Amino acid sequence: MRLVLDSNEYILGFGEQADQHPVRLLEYLVDHPDGHDLVVSRTIIEEVRRNLTDHRFSRVWSFLALFNVVIVENWEFPAALPEKSGC
Repeated sequence: MRLVLDSNEYILGFGEQADQHPVRLLEYLVDHPDGHDLVVSRTIIEEVRRNLTDHRFSRVWSFLALFNVVIVENWEFPAALPEKSGC
């Protein structure tokens, strides 16, 4: 399954005051790596980098390396997507 996690999942999962839900999601992915492909945009990486210390960002990078993550420079999504999700 191809997954795109929002920057907040990484920030809250690896931050100083880690939030339980993102931590559980990230732990699940570590425990069940087969069948999961992570895709991350350059924008998400930059936002995570700005919001975490160097040490915590290196932990994120190590996590991503477990999945041979694909970093996408730019991507487009349908304009109707936020409307469907209630955003």
